[in-house]
Parts: sequence; C-alpha cells; structure tokens
Amino acid sequence: MLNFLQNLLYYITVEVLEPSWQVFVEKIRKVDNVDQVISTHMEMLNVCMKESMLTDPDLLQTGTKLIKLCETFAHFVLVCGYKLLDLEICNKSLRSCLNRKCIAMPRRPKWV
Repeated sequence: MLNFLQNLLYYITVEVLEPSWQVFVEKIRKVDNVDQVISTHMEMLNVCMKESMLTDPDLLQTGTKLIKLCETFAHFVLVCGYKLLDLEICNKSLRSCLNRKCIAMPRRPKWV
C-alpha cells in the first residue's frame, strides 16, 4: 500500500506537475496582459487535473477508495502497534513484580 501511494505521488509530482510547470513558466514569459496570465494559468490547471486523473469521476472514485483503504490499513497497523507495546509493557511489569515476589504464583496441585 505504501508502494501505491509513493508511486501515485511520484507520478503526479514528476510526470504531471513538473512538466506542466515548465511549460507554464515558458508561456508566462511571453504574455502581455493579465488576461493571458489568467488563461495560461487556467490551461495549466486543466492539464494538471486531466493528467492527474482528477476529471474522470470513475477514476477519481476508485483512487479515493484506494487511498481510504490505505488510510484504514495504516490506522489498523498503528493501533496494533500500540496494543503490542502495551502488552509488552504489561508483561515486563508483571515479570518484574514476580521477580520481587509482589504476586504469589499459584502452586500446582500435587496430582498434576
């Protein structure tokens, strides 16, 4: 899941935003008025949206579901990590208490 997110981030930043920004900067140097700046900017935004798969509702919905699934999994792993850490702390304190004879261990019956 981490691989998916890293690849998505790489694709959007390196394959979409960087080239679009370079084209935008080249075009901006040639503008004469504010209207051309606005239209050039809108053109860049439209290209970025289209190439980032944000204009197709089906792709956007699928991408959103995948990202939410990754977020849910990350939260699950985090919670499991905290629970394991708590369990480890409890085990350590129980062991130290047993070593100091804070808690008497029950004796096995003779027939066992």
